[in-house]
Amino acid sequence: ERKEMKTPEEICAFVDKIRAVLLGLESLPQPVIASVDGYAMGGGCELSLAADLRVAGCKAQFALTETKLAIIPGAGGTQRLPRLIGIPYAKEMIMTGKMVKPDEALRYGLINAKTDDGVTSSLDLAMDYARQMLLTGPLGLRAGKQAINRGMQESDFSKACQIEREEYLVTIKSKDKDEALAAFKEKRKADFKGE
Repeated sequence: ERKEMKTPEEICAFVDKIRAVLLGLESLPQPVIASVDGYAMGGGCELSLAADLRVAGCKAQFALTETKLAIIPGAGGTQRLPRLIGIPYAKEMIMTGKMVKPDEALRYGLINAKTDDGVTSSLDLAMDYARQMLLTGPLGLRAGKQAINRGMQESDFSKACQIEREEYLVTIKSKDKDEALAAFKEKRKADFKGE
């Protein structure tokens, strides 16, 4: 698509739309799991970075190769990657355009899990995470995601803790919290309603 764009304004408008989509994905109240089984390069890598969790098949590879094209990642990659894996690894990936395989991605913290060697599909891993999340209280799950996402945008730690407090209050006032305590006491599975 960008080949057809002639002016910096056209290109920036295009990338702004992609950035807005990724910000929307990132801000969904539900958890987002990226299952990557092939190349996640450039925009594909940036898409995976907007997910809450990332899992990879044995043939997955991640890269932000834009510097090899004399540009930089423009849809949030220069901001999400260092927050996720730290500045040194992010600089290494972005400044060299390095392709990262699953073992290294796991070591960096770029992915949460990878399949065993020879297993190309990571969908089962993604579904395992989803099933685990279904066992949690939906309000707690949402509040946890919001506390992390909002708090990480705050440079003042005490203000970030205030955000956590706000989200915590949502959960402790919930019927789901009461149900969880009753279920624990009665040694049964909680029946969460999202209330």
